Amino acid sequence: MTTSMQTFKPQEFLKTWTGAIKNALSTNMDLSRMLSIITNEFRLNPKLMECTQTSVGNCILQACQVGLRPGALLGQFYLIPYRNNKKNVIECQFILGYKGMIELAMRGDGVKQIEAHAVYAGDMFEYEYGMNAFLKHVPTKENHGELITCWALATLRSDIKQFHVIDKEGIDRAKSFSKTPNVWDLHYEAMARKTAVRRLFNYLPINPDLQLILALDDAADRGEQVAMMGAIYEGGVETIETEEETPQEAPKSNVDQLKEVLKTTTK
Repeated sequence: MTTSMQTFKPQEFLKTWTGAIKNALSTNMDLSRMLSIITNEFRLNPKLMECTQTSVGNCILQACQVGLRPGALLGQFYLIPYRNNKKNVIECQFILGYKGMIELAMRGDGVKQIEAHAVYAGDMFEYEYGMNAFLKHVPTKENHGELITCWALATLRSDIKQFHVIDKEGIDRAKSFSKTPNVWDLHYEAMARKTAVRRLFNYLPINPDLQLILALDDAADRGEQVAMMGAIYEGGVETIETEEETPQEAPKSNVDQLKEVLKTTTK
């Protein structure tokens, strides 16, 4: 059975979803600013208007709930259309950017600062793990060459520093496992930095908002994000929208429920 492709206009989406977006917004976000960002995303990426409205809406609600702003220009939270061949529809999923990772990590009690950088062939770069750990990176001002490494460094509230270095082979391995290679092709350096930050999180305290977003972001790499969001949020993600469908409330994040979902989806 073939499902006909549906499209929607940005004004139709905003009419349907503004109430839910308003309810989902964190205290540090302005509704008019968020609606402007969303409208601009539709302009920059018209393919989003071919996605199911519910999949786009749920991604935006998730961004609102954790206080991140979607959009490639900001680099916190990417909205990515992809075709679901089983359902013959285009659905939207979000990909967390390294700037969004850092923003969420620094909201917890344990992390004071995080930085992530790309190392190019022309740079001076040295590091060592162990009892005498150190990291030194002096970027060249010209003739950068190719990207060869990325590193991320966190300063904890205790002023203890922790860093992680990943070479290009490890970065490209992460790309090869991803179900969203188009994001890598468009934003390779940003995704490489994200990979370094993501590995660094193995050694850092993780707050509940970041735990939730990382689990959903990892699910996107496995092609399982839409299904997981449907399991976490009441009502799930529908594949086809109707004009009568109007979300009344934003779904609520539930980290405990996420843990139960992860138990069943990772067996």
